Amino acid sequence: MRTQLRNYVIVFFTLLLISIGNQAKATHGAGGEITYKCLGGTSYELTFYFYRDCDGAPPPNLAAWNTQLNQLSANGQNSPPPNNANSNQNNGTRIWNTCNSTTIAPSWTPIDTVIVSSSCSSVKTNCEGGTAKGRFLYIYKDTVSLTSCNNWFIGAGLYARGTGINNLQNSGGVRLWMQTAIYTANKGCNNSPTFTNAPVPTVCAGDTINYLVGAIDPDGDSIFVSFVQPLKGSLSPIPFNSGYSVNFPVSPFMTIDFRTGNMTFRAPATGKYVIAIKVSEYEKGTGLLLGEIVRDFYLTTTTIGCTSNAAPMVNSGGLDPDSITGGAKTGFLNLKTKRNANLCFQVPFVDTNTTSQWVYKDSLFTTTNALSALSPGAVTTRQIRYKTDTVPAPNNTSLLPVIREICWAVPATASGFYNVSVEASDNFCPYNKSIPVNVRIDIVGDIDTVLLAPQSELCAGDGLGQLTANVIGGIGPFRFEWDSAGVKKINTTSNVLTNVPPGVNYFVTVYDSFNVSLIDTSVSAVASVGTNTVLYVNTASSKTNIGCEGGCTGTITLGNVTGGKPFPSLPKYRYKWSGTSDTTSVPDSLCQGLHYVTVSDANGCDTIYSFEILAESPEITVSIASTSDVTCKGGSDGNAIARGVMTSCGVYSNLATDTCASTSTAFVSAPGAKGNYAYASSPTSPMGGLLNAKHQYLYLASDLKAKGFKKGRISKLNWPSEANFLSLVQGLTIKMGCTDSLNLDSGFVSGLHEVYSGNLSLTVGGTSTTVKLSKVFEWDGNSNIVIQTCYSKNSSGLLNIPIKHAVTGYKSVAFVNNSTNSVCSDQSYSTSNVRPEINFLYCDPGITYSWYKLPNTTTVVDPDSNLNNVTKGTYRVIARNFAGCKDTAVAVIDEPVQVLTLAKTTIKTLSCFADTNGSVSVQVTGGTPKSGSLGYNFFWPSGVITSSDSVATNLRGGVNYVVTVSDSKGCSDVINVSLTSPDSMKITSSQVNVKCKGGNTGS
Repeated sequence: MRTQLRNYVIVFFTLLLISIGNQAKATHGAGGEITYKCLGGTSYELTFYFYRDCDGAPPPNLAAWNTQLNQLSANGQNSPPPNNANSNQNNGTRIWNTCNSTTIAPSWTPIDTVIVSSSCSSVKTNCEGGTAKGRFLYIYKDTVSLTSCNNWFIGAGLYARGTGINNLQNSGGVRLWMQTAIYTANKGCNNSPTFTNAPVPTVCAGDTINYLVGAIDPDGDSIFVSFVQPLKGSLSPIPFNSGYSVNFPVSPFMTIDFRTGNMTFRAPATGKYVIAIKVSEYEKGTGLLLGEIVRDFYLTTTTIGCTSNAAPMVNSGGLDPDSITGGAKTGFLNLKTKRNANLCFQVPFVDTNTTSQWVYKDSLFTTTNALSALSPGAVTTRQIRYKTDTVPAPNNTSLLPVIREICWAVPATASGFYNVSVEASDNFCPYNKSIPVNVRIDIVGDIDTVLLAPQSELCAGDGLGQLTANVIGGIGPFRFEWDSAGVKKINTTSNVLTNVPPGVNYFVTVYDSFNVSLIDTSVSAVASVGTNTVLYVNTASSKTNIGCEGGCTGTITLGNVTGGKPFPSLPKYRYKWSGTSDTTSVPDSLCQGLHYVTVSDANGCDTIYSFEILAESPEITVSIASTSDVTCKGGSDGNAIARGVMTSCGVYSNLATDTCASTSTAFVSAPGAKGNYAYASSPTSPMGGLLNAKHQYLYLASDLKAKGFKKGRISKLNWPSEANFLSLVQGLTIKMGCTDSLNLDSGFVSGLHEVYSGNLSLTVGGTSTTVKLSKVFEWDGNSNIVIQTCYSKNSSGLLNIPIKHAVTGYKSVAFVNNSTNSVCSDQSYSTSNVRPEINFLYCDPGITYSWYKLPNTTTVVDPDSNLNNVTKGTYRVIARNFAGCKDTAVAVIDEPVQVLTLAKTTIKTLSCFADTNGSVSVQVTGGTPKSGSLGYNFFWPSGVITSSDSVATNLRGGVNYVVTVSDSKGCSDVINVSLTSPDSMKITSSQVNVKCKGGNTGS
């Protein structure tokens, strides 16, 4: 906001002050500040600026200002407070220190009076008999000697502030107090900061105001500008009304530039608002506080004469770099120059109020404090153009701005930086709008130092490192020559070199082009960039393959991740898995196949690892081959036979129980082929080669079966060779698996199981190479076998391991070799039909059986594949392999429905003793009859005559005949058959002998 200053005749001002005398009428104090200037030694010139509303009472006379206030009055601590116009303790001045309460009597002399107005020049203020609001600025001076103390304070008070102030409590009856501090202990003979603009009296309510204060320090010391609380005495701040505060004295928002005091705010509703600004001065280099001045003023907001009017603004881009000579642009409104330079620059403004397209109606008037802000040193300044214009048609889309040009002969003593205020105001009436800006000019010397700041590669190996050359001193634009000892040479105006690989030294030479064509100075530096460590997943990673239960039950546990840039919080790295939404380092429920994990760090760098989940355990099925029922009811001669079969290939891990106690050997060459020895130079040698190598060999099931190997566990592999010359094979990995493929035309087979890993020790001079597998491999007897070897190269020795090879009738080998890098994960391949001969050392499949009689499932009734001598029942067999995989089958053992039951029937009894014509019939039920009329076999004792197998006809009495009867199953029973014989005939007699010979007396 531009402030117009209109000078009055000094004589009038002086007469006015004299004529007022000691009148006690209250004056409407609108604000003021006190500055100081060192005249040498302890002598200081004080300047007192006092602002009064033109429609208020005249100011106090000189006698009032030169009244020496006592301490209580100066502090605002009178009791009662000095709040009435009749008190001689309200108006006056106090100059005091904090050491010994020394005071100095004031002796102000009036110097000048000025009208302060924010109206356009064609409108008269009420100071001149017009209607626009205006203020008188009264300027007084005094010369004092500040001795005997380090801290001095100058304060001036006036009763009272203007009435109707919106943001202060009881403002109309409260004194206006203005105060300055000088800290002479920190620096002798110092000059205070000053303001290059008087405070604007009036603004339009609702407008966004850019308020130019223009605080500067003539000595080039640092200043800090801030809001403070208005005072009624040295120790008596005035409270704000609700909604206002020290940092927000004007609502709804307000900001301040701490370097210049320039403010931006939205003008509130009509009224009066007090603002107090303190400028603190700090010595450059030491940071010591040298002094403080406070400007206290109020502004008035109005709606009278306020219509739509866009404020001027700085043209897009700020300072025009092409217009700068003797310096260089460093920011929107920042530039730098050197001592003794002839600096010129232009500040461009535009005003967008138009009467029609491309016709701009407002004139702009620019002002600057460059004459005082850039002292010493000759300063010239001019305005170029008064209205915003356009480039002539047809290219009239570009604006030609109004320009304030400033040229400065920079003195040899210039240092640090300088703030120059430039303000552009329009001619809108009655109240113009303006924009104040601050241009910062930094003083630099020749190039002093070039500091190379390396930025390492974000991700190891990306080659995207950077080197940034930070130039201290000098004036740009700079030219940079980058050289990496012949590897790369670049000439550029950029101070950033990109795509820098790590470990390469780059030299940079920086040239200062102060006057464009003149090379002023140059400085060189050298540096290289580093790299972040490679993201690495520790080899301690582990996995759990899919077991006997099948399904998606695999798990992976990543080892410790190192390298890169970890995230600050857990987890330190991020994980993304293929085929699952799991984002942890321990994914589970994984299906069979390859799983890829992308591990990334806080820089977005990532690395990819792969893990293969296998269905590791061989599968098994069991069936009932045959059953034999119990022969006779209640018997225990039932039998069943179970047959377990491996239906897939796999591995066993527990060598203590899974390995073969004894082995058979199956030698596999090639049908009809004669083997030849291949040396280390052979590209298909399974180990001992001169290159890093990976080989896969295919052996057909038919070849193995032809050698008598039907199925089973392979615990060792043996390669026949001539006497070998190698004692150690380094980094050998062997994998095995099964496939239905009949050749390796399509390259490497996936899904193999690792059966050996480590360094293999050999016996020098041995004629075969045997590897005992760390995991026993189960072959199902039907699939073709694939063996993969991968190893690190041997440094020398063409006769390392001369292993015997044979030529097959199909592509039986897939391989890849590399002289420098490991190829165990490489999928590129070549094929061959020259395959090593091999011995498979194997044993039976290793299946165990457990029979249970249901419903009992805990007691094993037979641990063999054959279930023998059991009673009737339902029997479950569980067949297991060494991995614990199992299958079950059920056998039902039956028996006859009924037992043999024998009965007898007597057909004919005996008539006489010793008769042999008795007859008995035996009846049979149950059992399993044979075909035929009777269906059973009858076994009578020897000598018994039967009319049919079941009827005997020559039985004697008194004899126990045991009859055995059997059925078709051989089941038998016995029955006892006997007949009762009649009693034998008995004769009893007595005799009487003849007494005489020839007599007949006998009876």
